[in-house]
Amino acid sequence: MLEKYLSEISGGELLTDVQEQELAMRIQDGDQEAVNLLVTPNLRYVVTMAKQYLRQGVDLDDLVSEGNVALVRAAMRFRPIGKRFVSFAAPYLRDAMEAVIARQADNRSIDAPIPVNSKTSFSLLSVIENTDSPHADDNLQRATLDDALIGAIGVLNDREQKVVRAFYGVEQPHKTLFEIADEMGLKRERVRQIRNTALRKMRKAAR
Repeated sequence: MLEKYLSEISGGELLTDVQEQELAMRIQDGDQEAVNLLVTPNLRYVVTMAKQYLRQGVDLDDLVSEGNVALVRAAMRFRPIGKRFVSFAAPYLRDAMEAVIARQADNRSIDAPIPVNSKTSFSLLSVIENTDSPHADDNLQRATLDDALIGAIGVLNDREQKVVRAFYGVEQPHKTLFEIADEMGLKRERVRQIRNTALRKMRKAAR
């Protein structure tokens, strides 16, 4: 099935910068056909990015599926701002794929190795214990908050609470780092830093 899909999307020409900007303006006017015209030529990019997340416990077709949904979401928000669509969409795809990896990880033992069945000593437990680890963002951004940590959320300032509640879906739908950054007018990396600082505060309070 996946092989057939990959074959179907392998052809066709990529859009020019001018074509992308024209479609972006049409999308702003509510043109659903423009969304499809923008998304379809870029489906190959989703596959390319999905392959970067292989060997992390999620099948390629699941990564592609999540990425395709994110690509449509990005297309709906794309604006004619002089940036190519793939550059604009990349954070959406990355967050979506990391989210499905995290959900898969939540179903595994906390000390199970990552990637699955590997001989590495890196595990979900190491992610939870060290939020500054680069693996925390590359592999498992969304380690689940336990009840003790949620109970300690009151030690955070307003901005930290907003980030943590949005990112972990506390009493609201989950949002990606990119979506939170967009809403707060911050860079994605800054939101990541706020989240990690907040988690350290919460763990200290929970002890």
